[in-house]
Amino acid sequence: MSLSLHHGAITLGTDPIDVVVGIDASRIRLESNGSEIGDWSNEECRIVPDSSGSYLIVAENEELPFLPDEPTEFAAALRGFDSVEEITDAAPGARRIMDDEAAPSALTMVGFYLLAGVTSALGLWAVWSLVV
Repeated sequence: MSLSLHHGAITLGTDPIDVVVGIDASRIRLESNGSEIGDWSNEECRIVPDSSGSYLIVAENEELPFLPDEPTEFAAALRGFDSVEEITDAAPGARRIMDDEAAPSALTMVGFYLLAGVTSALGLWAVWSLVV
């Protein structure tokens, strides 16, 4: 099967980069200016649609925000791609934590808030010592 090619842009940092995304039923290929950025199978890549018409291409622990030039054609091509995730329970513009991402543990959250509290107390003590 041949790849369905879709032009658009990915954003790395603040800079958009023109890319071509090739999709068939089992693979996705990403290239820019004739150079391959990535070539992944369904098992190695996920595509997460966003309510704004953009997509997150998630592969190799990286998230590449992709904005297709022709969103309708890109959405139609994704119907045959097995690794597309639906966002049905999230607020518009939000994305779910995917299976391979870990949410912070309770211990991590307690440590964070404890550190924030101690830092706040030290800041107040420093201000108090300047005033007195």
